[in-house]
Amino acid sequence: MSRARSSDFHDFDDAKARPSADSHTLGRGRFLRRRKVLTLYKNLLKVVKILPDKKDQEELHDWVRKDFKSNMGETDEMAVNMKISYGEKSLENLKRMIKQSK
Repeated sequence: MSRARSSDFHDFDDAKARPSADSHTLGRGRFLRRRKVLTLYKNLLKVVKILPDKKDQEELHDWVRKDFKSNMGETDEMAVNMKISYGEKSLENLKRMIKQSK
């Protein structure tokens, strides 16, 4: 087995070999958006549990899960913000409908 010389590694780029710290961390804006999405998801599921009809609960629970899952790969910041806004309005409408039905 031959010994490696330092000249054998002149093309080796150490920066490419190691992922940067940024590749494993979220930027502040992205972190806050992610937290907002997760909070919205949890709140929607909590409100769905309040529905008196079990069939409605199941249907809405499945709809929420599928909708969030289908949008999980969205990377466009504006699109994500619009979907968050739509989800928050939907949550408020659902709460209002439940309150009116009591």
